Amino acid sequence: MELILNDLSLHGQFAAIDDFEDYFIDHLNELIKLMIDQKIPLLKKQDSYNRNITKDITMYTYFRESSNRTVATIIKKQIVDLAIDEPYWDTDDMMRTRPDVDYEYPDKQSEPNCYTEAIERKCPLLSIQEDDNAGERIECYRDKESVGVINITDVNTFLNAYIKEGIHNIRFAIEHYQMDKAMICAEVSGKCYTESALLENNLSEQDIRKFLDNIRTLVDDKSHGRKSHWWSAIKDDICEYRISVSDGRELRVLFQWEEKLIFLNGFIKKTEKTPPKEIKLAERIRDQWTQ
Repeated sequence: MELILNDLSLHGQFAAIDDFEDYFIDHLNELIKLMIDQKIPLLKKQDSYNRNITKDITMYTYFRESSNRTVATIIKKQIVDLAIDEPYWDTDDMMRTRPDVDYEYPDKQSEPNCYTEAIERKCPLLSIQEDDNAGERIECYRDKESVGVINITDVNTFLNAYIKEGIHNIRFAIEHYQMDKAMICAEVSGKCYTESALLENNLSEQDIRKFLDNIRTLVDDKSHGRKSHWWSAIKDDICEYRISVSDGRELRVLFQWEEKLIFLNGFIKKTEKTPPKEIKLAERIRDQWTQ
């Protein structure tokens, strides 16, 4: 997987540096850390650092002249990875934009640019946007053929794209999804039973997205003591996360509710009641698991 910095999304839209710093900490700081942790390259244009944060301050100016406040120190370190250091896509040996192709994308710009490169590479853009409702897909065209470019704006949109890259990334996505309650997939004796259940039952990308998206509702309902479709108490402190998936199947994931949401094991339910062997397995994992 590789990403391209949408340098065109940075156009002096922040009214003040404080606004930019708040945005960076809330949306980009953890995202860049995850990308570095997973060794995911962020390609950028060689002059991306010249893009304006505010009307008068560029990325490079901020990097060179910002104050020594803690928040500025954190951001300056990340800006190196975001907009200054290699890799670059606009070198002769890296650029894939083709002069014989007709590209269409929002706000037509001189080419080549980040959109044309993302279209040719079939990779996501990392965008700097103030709008929390920014879509996860940017409609573009290559020679009049529709090309949906994934638009990453925060940790969760990155993790959604990471799953799309490969379902084997599901455990990493679960454990890093930003929610009010942290999530852990318990592992005992070198095996994570929840991960195995999600990988070994031919779940679709839509199934996985549904699994992640509805956890937020599960947490909200459980936190407020609301009985709902998404969960039920099974035995003692073990609960069941319930979700319908493709091919008319019912996925069940047993979990423990503490300061964190600890997923224990999962299975495709084929009987009316939860199989006793799955409950016993969840109890064994609960008793043996230590963080």
